[in-house]
Amino acid sequence: MDNNSNDMNRLLQELANQKNKDRKYLLKIEIAKATDRSVKLALQEILDDIEKKEKTSRIIGIIALVVIIGAVLFVLGTRESNSKNTDKSPITSSSSSEVVYSSQSDSTEIKESRKKEVSLTNHQVEEWVSAVWDKRHQNYPDLKDKRLNIRTDDTDKLVYIDVLPPRDKEVDKYSVFRINAKGELEESGYFNQNGGINNWVVVSREFMDTSEVDVKPKITVDQSSSKQSITSDEAIKWIQDYLRSQATEPLDFEEVTFDTQQSSEGLTEIMMYTWNPAHTAKTFVAVYRVNADGKLEEGSIYGHDDWHVVSDEFIK
Repeated sequence: MDNNSNDMNRLLQELANQKNKDRKYLLKIEIAKATDRSVKLALQEILDDIEKKEKTSRIIGIIALVVIIGAVLFVLGTRESNSKNTDKSPITSSSSSEVVYSSQSDSTEIKESRKKEVSLTNHQVEEWVSAVWDKRHQNYPDLKDKRLNIRTDDTDKLVYIDVLPPRDKEVDKYSVFRINAKGELEESGYFNQNGGINNWVVVSREFMDTSEVDVKPKITVDQSSSKQSITSDEAIKWIQDYLRSQATEPLDFEEVTFDTQQSSEGLTEIMMYTWNPAHTAKTFVAVYRVNADGKLEEGSIYGHDDWHVVSDEFIK
């Protein structure tokens, strides 16, 4: 028994230093050589235990591999799904289009998200603004005599168009238009009665489309005996008489000059300027007009439609 015990200890020590494959091989040899039944059973149990552990390890390895493959497929599927959702996401006007003005190419380019591009030259931009302006003021031929200045704003990168009077008129500008990020033509609310002073009003949604432009009706002045019909010189004299009536000390009109122009309503407007001491520059200080009822009105120098009657009758 002692010999068997020694042999068993020796064998276990030797097994501890072998790999599983070698252990199994060694055990099978020892089982075949063993003559003692108890030793044979003990060796067989060791062999069974090794094989059982190998089988368990294989099962665990297969499960781990399946889990890893499943995780990889899940990640790939998620990425593909996100990619499809991104392709189907709605396109908003603010992110899908922009207006770019290039002074080098002398054109306005409206780039849309679907690679559709519309290019307008400076001349076409002028034609668009002129079409809107001329239709609105077709009853006022004098207002068709205008100058257009195209510029690009450094802040919002949009194209702006200033509508300017002839150079001989002492007026800053008639109006301001711009092409917005959607490619629509807008007018500043400062000059358009349909918008607030700091807002913009869309006047044309497509190039050369004037379907939304209203024609300003022509205002006719009643020339009957109950209404007054006076010349520009008489209107200036009326203004001078009115100012003298309001003054607390004598007025020197040598330091003042008056210019006249026809308004968009067909009325004569008189702008009053004061000279600097050297008579080299003048400052716009007041504006007047004779309204359709033949009364003298004073307006705002900032261009608003804010008029109020200051004198009811002109004494010739």
